[in-house]
Amino acid sequence: MFKNKRLSSAKVVILMMFFTLFTKFIGFIREMLLGQTFGTTYQTDAYIIALSVPTLIFSSILAAVTTTYIPIYTKIKNKDGIEKANYFTNNLLFLIAIISIVVMIIGMLFTKYIVGILGAGLSKDGLMLANNLTQVSLFMLLPLGLIAIMTVYLQAENKFIVPAFINIPIIIVVIAALYFGDYFGIRGVMFSNIIGAVIQVIILLIFVYRSNYKFALTLNVKDSNIKEMLLLVLPVFIGTGVQQINFIVDRMLASSFGDGIISALSFANKINEMFFGLISVTIATFIFPKLSSLATKDSLKEFDSLVRTSLNTVSILVFPVVFVVLSYSDIIVKLLFERGAFDNSSTLITSNALFYFSIGMLFFGFRDVLNRTFYSMGDTKTPMRNAMIAVISNIVMSVILMNLMGYKGIALASSLAGAVTTLLLFNSLRKKMEAFQYKQFFYDQLKIFIASIGMIVTSRIVYTLITLFINETAINNIIVLISSLGFGACIYFTLLHFLKLKEIRMISTVTFNKIGLKF
Repeated sequence: MFKNKRLSSAKVVILMMFFTLFTKFIGFIREMLLGQTFGTTYQTDAYIIALSVPTLIFSSILAAVTTTYIPIYTKIKNKDGIEKANYFTNNLLFLIAIISIVVMIIGMLFTKYIVGILGAGLSKDGLMLANNLTQVSLFMLLPLGLIAIMTVYLQAENKFIVPAFINIPIIIVVIAALYFGDYFGIRGVMFSNIIGAVIQVIILLIFVYRSNYKFALTLNVKDSNIKEMLLLVLPVFIGTGVQQINFIVDRMLASSFGDGIISALSFANKINEMFFGLISVTIATFIFPKLSSLATKDSLKEFDSLVRTSLNTVSILVFPVVFVVLSYSDIIVKLLFERGAFDNSSTLITSNALFYFSIGMLFFGFRDVLNRTFYSMGDTKTPMRNAMIAVISNIVMSVILMNLMGYKGIALASSLAGAVTTLLLFNSLRKKMEAFQYKQFFYDQLKIFIASIGMIVTSRIVYTLITLFINETAINNIIVLISSLGFGACIYFTLLHFLKLKEIRMISTVTFNKIGLKF
């Protein structure tokens, strides 16, 4: 019975990854069209800065609230019933709506100063455009707040599929605006983000209503559960807040290299986040409600097992990707972006940034799972402390490395900071979970590393041999890359089976069951 339940959970994760992958795929179409239409110019820089402002000034609040919501909601539902849990959610939803409107008004009053900080190195035209676009983007704050609460509610109810595809509508709307970018211009593209966000809200309202949730206008800031959330929220808010400070510093440092560098770093980071985000965020999102439930029931053995399995699954899927991106960064960027206004020089600076961003990919994957592990235990202070140390180290390393390596130093500093964060989290986890099998976990990582080396060596050999016999065209480059990676993947999973990694057996079982074969 337990085995069937595990496979069922694994299938849900696969479906989540599928929708997330599709979201990332069309997200890249959006980025490709953005690069093709506007290139790495001041217009793109202004758009990226303006679009980041709502997230920058509100994400810390939303991240803190949504992170602490699931453990509290789960506890209320288990102890006091669904009506009390719904009352808590309604109270929070209305409170977030009010905060969203207040923050939007404040943001509009101080737009000039916010943009001046984020785009300190932009040209006069770039700053003026960024200021105008930000006035538009701030209207996204209210829908973003509503989307965040309704999404995390569905996750708390173990409904993961809708949250997995909810970003698809906004991306499609923006793609349509970019397709007609010559007609709508960059301002029209910004307006399309607001339209897409409103569509997301409508879709979520439908699915939340169908889950038997009862909407009610409720506002009680003195509610004991809201007070409990505020105590847990503060450390998370500080932790995510310092990360936003890091974001601001990185944007300022990047803008000092002139027009186009912010765009190049943004494109590179999007590719990097696609790979580790697809895997680690999906797994972390899926296990969070389960970890919260296990922590409430003091099921420590199952808790430890789920954490270790999740970390190993992230490693199995992300580790080889790190080697692929390190080896093929220039080819990946060229295939994804090089067309229209995105020329060869844009490819060069973006691929260089991607190379150094990818070094931290696995560490950021581990970080996502470990942070959720601590949050599920009601510990929001440990991730906060580690985040503060990591941000300080990132800023210091960025300043040092940019003087040695230029803009590439900013990307490398981000990766090194990710390593610092992960090591600090593991050290803190050792104190919290003494039963965690660290020695075995280290051996598991060594096995995955060996298999990844075998994979990338095979892939490069096959890639080199094939390119000797075919002409270089866009289609041929895609075929050669996919073929060489296919050969490498076969070697990778064969080596993992030979090295007897437990989690690879589970992944293979689910995969073979999907295609109707026994394994």
